[in-house]
Amino acid sequence: MNFFFAETFWESWKDSLTINKYLEEFPGLVHFVYVDRTTHRVTTPTLDFGTEESLLYKKKIWFMINFARIHLQEGSSSLMWKDTTFNYAYFLWFEDNSGAPLKPAVIPNCNLPLPGILCEDFYQKLKEICFPKMAPSKIRCYELFCMHLGLVTASCVLEQTRRLSATIWELRGHPSHAIDLL
Repeated sequence: MNFFFAETFWESWKDSLTINKYLEEFPGLVHFVYVDRTTHRVTTPTLDFGTEESLLYKKKIWFMINFARIHLQEGSSSLMWKDTTFNYAYFLWFEDNSGAPLKPAVIPNCNLPLPGILCEDFYQKLKEICFPKMAPSKIRCYELFCMHLGLVTASCVLEQTRRLSATIWELRGHPSHAIDLL
């Protein structure tokens, strides 16, 4: 693949991840963060932080991530909450290497270490706890953080997060996809 083609492909791919592309298909969606914890890859639309509105979004996005991590540390793998302006949703799920969903055999109900990859990989440890009889290398772990306008109903948020995660998976594909070589 020549450099010009790779650069052109990257520019068109990067532009497709602006939130405006998602607004038509997912009304009420303000922002999302999709994390493949197996490969530590993040997919999220770009935000222009030059406006006052975007700075508010930035603060709310970090609040959402920190709030979800606190509850994940306590053993919650999915939650929805709202404030005066936005609805938030967080989902953590597991799949086998073929993409089939996996239900944890054990759900941790005690305080876990802080999520992250400093010192030890939290998500690797979580896979070992939740699936004691499976090799962690055979388990994929994903997270999806969503921020919607406050008027969006919980059932709409659930439906949209299912479709959004499928859409992103189709866009990103498996980590062995040729685009990962760029």
